[in-house]
Amino acid sequence: MKEENSKLKELLKAWQEFWKKILEFLQDKFFSSKKEDKIYEQVIDELLDRNILNKDDIDEIQNGYYSNEKDNDGYEL
Repeated sequence: MKEENSKLKELLKAWQEFWKKILEFLQDKFFSSKKEDKIYEQVIDELLDRNILNKDDIDEIQNGYYSNEKDNDGYEL
């Protein structure tokens, strides 16, 4: 049981790291001021249109991005 619990904790940690990287990527692309990243605005619109994300989700991602930009201490899940 301890071994199984340990494996589950490792798996959970790996998934948390994966989603952290995905979220940081999305934050960087969605809210970048770089001209070449402006195409991601269309991605945001499509995610909203397809009900994959809602306005609250976008706001949360954006708030996390600007919070990280100020603090520069990472985003904790």
